Amino acid sequence: MVCKHHPLSNGERRLCIEGFFLYSLNYETNEVLLKFVMVDPAKRGKGLGKEMLGLAVKYAFEISHADLVHLNVFPENTGAKKCYEGAGFVERNTTPEAFTYKDEKWGRTNMAIRKEAKSTKCDFLNGFSGYCE
Repeated sequence: MVCKHHPLSNGERRLCIEGFFLYSLNYETNEVLLKFVMVDPAKRGKGLGKEMLGLAVKYAFEISHADLVHLNVFPENTGAKKCYEGAGFVERNTTPEAFTYKDEKWGRTNMAIRKEAKSTKCDFLNGFSGYCE
């Protein structure tokens, strides 16, 4: 196996990281925040991001028993927003100039999916048993 990016070994075989997400649960609000959702640029457009989101949402609702999963995205990142919308996330709000980096001001769009919304947007989770039942 040849990994162009991100080679990893589990001690028995070599693996390639194609994407990852970072997840936190707020016990007071019972909400999960997906802090980072990243897919190898060479693997984008092949459904991997949507699959990762499906697994994260499934885990959040079934294992963590969260009521809502949300994430933030740059408003200009239309490709990511389209992926998130395809996975059932809806825009809650956009904060222009939410933070500054060096001399630039960056906006932030918050998108979320609620546990009760799962039955209306389950087409992206085909194959993830139990979530859409």
